[in-house]
Amino acid sequence: MKKPLILLMTTAVSLFCSCTHKELDFNGTTDLTVEFDWRNVPTADPPSMMLVAFSDLTQPIQKPFDNRNGGTITLPIGSYQLVAFNDHSEFVSSRGNTWLDYEVYSHQTELATFSRMFVGTRNIPRGSGTEGQTIIAEPDEVWTSAADEVIVTGSIGRRVTMPMEPATFVVHFAIKNVDNIEFVDEVLATISGMSGSWWPARHVASYTECIIPFNLSRTGQSYSGSVRTFGYRPTNADGEEVKHLFVIYAEMTDGSKKYYTFDVTDQMNNIAPGDGGSVTTEVTIELDELPLPKPLNDGTGLAPDVADWEEVSIPIDM
Repeated sequence: MKKPLILLMTTAVSLFCSCTHKELDFNGTTDLTVEFDWRNVPTADPPSMMLVAFSDLTQPIQKPFDNRNGGTITLPIGSYQLVAFNDHSEFVSSRGNTWLDYEVYSHQTELATFSRMFVGTRNIPRGSGTEGQTIIAEPDEVWTSAADEVIVTGSIGRRVTMPMEPATFVVHFAIKNVDNIEFVDEVLATISGMSGSWWPARHVASYTECIIPFNLSRTGQSYSGSVRTFGYRPTNADGEEVKHLFVIYAEMTDGSKKYYTFDVTDQMNNIAPGDGGSVTTEVTIELDELPLPKPLNDGTGLAPDVADWEEVSIPIDM
């Protein structure tokens, strides 16, 4: 199956234009009024925002706003590049000293913090090939904007408008026809190969490959769950395809533990707009059949010894 080139978000910002920055005049400062334009995401209502101003001759200058609309920042006269994002997130922080490399990123976490079934497991199993990937918390909703070559002069009333765009999107998973679902005591899912951060100036997810855990809920004989992500790059920095493994961890009522691995790379590569079409912010991946085992308990109340974890790889018909 041909893999389309995926661009998870679009932007009107020109990313790699060559800019000549004027030297800063530390003998004079002026006020710059920044307005955040939410017309592309009208339902977004973050309680606070962060503006970061970059220049060649100073460290990044940060200015928080306690509203979503913007405000005024006082800067030395000169030329700047700007990044803006909502900064009220519990699991997302930011870092970087240059405009292009500045990123918002999700915090590192551990699977053991999500479920008691991992307690006492020295080496929690993962899908093959993902052992070195960092486990991160699911990011909250993030919106960003970037502006290049904003000239701050001594004139009064300088103003810039920054259109906000989503930096995250949601993937929904649905697993139908689950055998023996009534004997499941606890369940958790993860998705691998996801970016751990977002570059606002480039308006694209970073090359990092991470695992995000999330919960599943039962409805009848089915499981479903959703995970928010910064997205991913279809290839890594070396040009190699990035694989996406959807893993379900299940502990049965008799104490047996199994994890089921679905390679959903093709499905993930088909969900994004690709060549700059309309932005898709929520997508659904449906999978069929999960062969959970019946309990090993023979009815006497005593369960035989069970292995710590057993892997089951599930092929997917395309």
